[in-house]
Amino acid sequence: LVVFFGLFIFYVSMQFFFSRYPINNNAGYAAFGSIYPWATRTDLLKIISYAIIFTVTLNTVKSRRQISRILSVIIAVGFLMSIFFLMRYFGVDAPRGIINPDHYSGYLGIIIPLILGFLFVRHQRRDIQDAIYAKQFLLLFCAIVMSAALFFTMSRGGMFSFIAALLFMAGLTLTKGSIRGKGWLLSTVVLLLVLTIAWLGATPVVERILSTRVEIASRYFGGRLPIWQGTIEIIRDYPVSGTGFGTFGYIFPGYEPERLAYQYAHAHSDFLELLSETGIAGFLVPGICGLWSGLWMFRRFHRRRDPYVIGLSIGFFGSLTAIFVHSLVDFNLRIPSNAIALTIILSLFMSTLDHKQRGTFPVRGAKYTIHNAGARLLLCCTALLFAGLFITAAVRPALADHYYNSSRAREQTLSPGDLTSGIRGTRLAIKLDPINAEYHYQLGKLLFKANNNMADRNILDAYKEAVRLNPANSRYHQSLAWTYGAVADAENHSVFYSRLAAGSAHRHFQRAIGLEPKNAYRYRAYAIWLFNHPTKENIARAVKEYRKAVVLNPLLADEAEKYLSKYKNELVLTGPTDTG
Repeated sequence: LVVFFGLFIFYVSMQFFFSRYPINNNAGYAAFGSIYPWATRTDLLKIISYAIIFTVTLNTVKSRRQISRILSVIIAVGFLMSIFFLMRYFGVDAPRGIINPDHYSGYLGIIIPLILGFLFVRHQRRDIQDAIYAKQFLLLFCAIVMSAALFFTMSRGGMFSFIAALLFMAGLTLTKGSIRGKGWLLSTVVLLLVLTIAWLGATPVVERILSTRVEIASRYFGGRLPIWQGTIEIIRDYPVSGTGFGTFGYIFPGYEPERLAYQYAHAHSDFLELLSETGIAGFLVPGICGLWSGLWMFRRFHRRRDPYVIGLSIGFFGSLTAIFVHSLVDFNLRIPSNAIALTIILSLFMSTLDHKQRGTFPVRGAKYTIHNAGARLLLCCTALLFAGLFITAAVRPALADHYYNSSRAREQTLSPGDLTSGIRGTRLAIKLDPINAEYHYQLGKLLFKANNNMADRNILDAYKEAVRLNPANSRYHQSLAWTYGAVADAENHSVFYSRLAAGSAHRHFQRAIGLEPKNAYRYRAYAIWLFNHPTKENIARAVKEYRKAVVLNPLLADEAEKYLSKYKNELVLTGPTDTG
């Protein structure tokens, strides 16, 4: 797994360094790089963080007591979050944990099997049976409460993945003679869970489960089918190396099979999303590593005879099964809380499989000691340099985001002082994080307001930089097109330059439509700009674009009719606000 983290980090790093501009879907087979390096860098830092957590946990947690304490803390946190969730479900004000119920069900799906793993552990000491029974009763109570909370999230993915984990754990108990008689524990948990849900109110849970059959018959899958269809189209255009890790939300609007009600940042399938972002080349790294690690874990599990190792391992296998099944239909692994929990559990699982009954796991291979003082100094300096670079890469974007949010708060004001302060804050954000396209776009908007809605070179440069950094964003292209159009209309430019700017405006309007063809407001914006320049060709094209907009959004019909009835008067209109 350490090798996997290293290979995957290297691959994503190469995507970050080789940015892809302009976007060319037809070059997907040969091109390599990220369509938006900032997004790739952001997710790369998360992967590095997970790798550090995994390595540190694997190399520091070595005793049975350490493993049990960490798992106890994880279970305690999950139990408290479940109590708070059930309180909110029944109308009682309580603190919030993970807001999205689907992601919360995924988090619980990782933790609950760990409790069952503790229950599977066969204790050999007879002198503390009362304490053991009390602990097992407490664990059983936690499992029931957390399982009830999982079902009341109404997440069908969470429910079915949890059921799959229980079935897999039941199958594992049959392969180990030492705990074969413990299968009744799963039956007890299921029975108590059913009784608890029935007592709290089973009707909404049953209706939610039964609705799955209807959605499968309609092939809609809870609204996921259009997202999966668009994701498959991305994979077809970028099959080898993908669009860049973390870029799904930026490329997906151009592949929507229909106009969706929400903007989706994830594919609702971790595997499809990973394949679309990293391509076959990147997908093979976690695929092969996951298969190899799974085989190693199974072999190691079947060789062990320690009741502690066997019991906990069944729980760990249940956790991995739950997150694997749930990730088929959701994006739990893109949620930091779930990803960190899974990372810690993976490292604890490997420590447990190598655990010795005396309390520590054996260190495989030879011990390497660096005796040379110069080599030690070099190693320490390298480690400090890496730590400094990583902290800098993580802290600078956080500071930049602070300045950016402050400038956004001042965007709505008409006060020149606030606008000036907002511009200064945005420029500080750009200085700290220059590859974030949104900062340059925000700077262009603030400069436009500060300049009394008149375009100039600074505004044009800000929008051009936003487009260069993130060429997949249709909003950036549309704003750049309006700015080019305003520059073309300015009286202080030559005829040649005005025509050149007008041509650029046409090109970027069309590019905005191409990047988001299911968004009616992209066609509407282009049509209005064409009506602003009422040549015979522009009017004919404007009519065509407005008709496309009305097909996508019938609510624009009255507005379109009004413009179409007035185009002969060559009415000059102002640019629309982008509400799409």
